[in-house]
Amino acid sequence: MAVRQMHEFFILFLKVAVTSKMNIVFILGFPLVYMLFISASWLHNNPSQEEFMSVLMIFLSIQVFIMSMQTIANLILHRESGFFKMFKFIAGAKWPIILGQMLANLLFLVINASILTFVTSLLFGQFHVSILFIPVLFVMITLIPATFALMWLLMLKIKQESISAIISISIFFVIFLTFNNFVPDQYAIPFTIVNPAFYSYQSGLFLLELFSYPQNEATIPAYTLFAIGILYVAAGVLFIQRTRIVSTVLRT
Repeated sequence: MAVRQMHEFFILFLKVAVTSKMNIVFILGFPLVYMLFISASWLHNNPSQEEFMSVLMIFLSIQVFIMSMQTIANLILHRESGFFKMFKFIAGAKWPIILGQMLANLLFLVINASILTFVTSLLFGQFHVSILFIPVLFVMITLIPATFALMWLLMLKIKQESISAIISISIFFVIFLTFNNFVPDQYAIPFTIVNPAFYSYQSGLFLLELFSYPQNEATIPAYTLFAIGILYVAAGVLFIQRTRIVSTVLRT
């Protein structure tokens, strides 16, 4: 029964994710348009594979962070609307609703990351079948830890109408701070711990090294990234256990 409920819930959230115009605009449209804008010169002079993969990894990291924020936003919306409480009463636990949302968004992001890679690699003369493997692997190893890292947001008292504004402001602020080299190397590890977008980017650079694209080397060692990922998950589990299933603002 529990497996069947989880399956039905996963299908429900997958339908919501795929039919959400806002998800498509933010997670695919924004990174695609922005990447084409800043790399317009590559349409005339194709970059090297290393240059292309380095820039692509930035935008894949942006996709991961936006999807992580969107997952948290969806959970907050479901809690404020009373759906969280209703499903908890039916299923007997709050984990299915959280894991169902995360897994549905993981599949949704795999598709979007593949589309972003396919389109841009064709435009910039870099396409080969093996290049699609890296984005899929990247998304699968970074999205879940990055989402758990943001579970503390569930503890905040946020109104439904405030969620979109908070997410939009935080996305642009984090993107600007992450990819403009404001943080010295000696503070890279603390910065990675508090910033899942930078964690995703560093993990992506490690993958590029692993697959022989050494244009930019990761600042954070692989074992440190692994430890931070474990820390994210552990902290996320703790926050989930402390998360209320009823609205923190309304009586739902």
